[in-house]
Amino acid sequence: NTGDAVMTLVGDFATFQQPENLEDKFLLVPSWPEWSARVKNGKAEWMLLDRVLFTLDGLACDKIGVSHSAFFAQAQRCTMKAGSCLQSQIDDYREADLKKVQKGLMAD
Repeated sequence: NTGDAVMTLVGDFATFQQPENLEDKFLLVPSWPEWSARVKNGKAEWMLLDRVLFTLDGLACDKIGVSHSAFFAQAQRCTMKAGSCLQSQIDDYREADLKKVQKGLMAD
């Protein structure tokens, strides 16, 4: 035994492409109510959104996952316009995608 190793190349010499990094994304899959058109449409309604668009503790306004605590913590909340903390929600991103598709563009 000389310690020599025998190696065999499997595949070709094509350039390897790294898969897209999805660590900073959330996959949104409609699942309820089961009778909803969005649920029944399956993968066509799935969305892949950046993690920064979400609040995981519910304390940030204008992010997906906003909670009552975020409303309560708003400065001058009594004089704020209704819905002031509810921008940039899932439906907003969905509507923007639908508009792009209607114009023949690719959704985000």
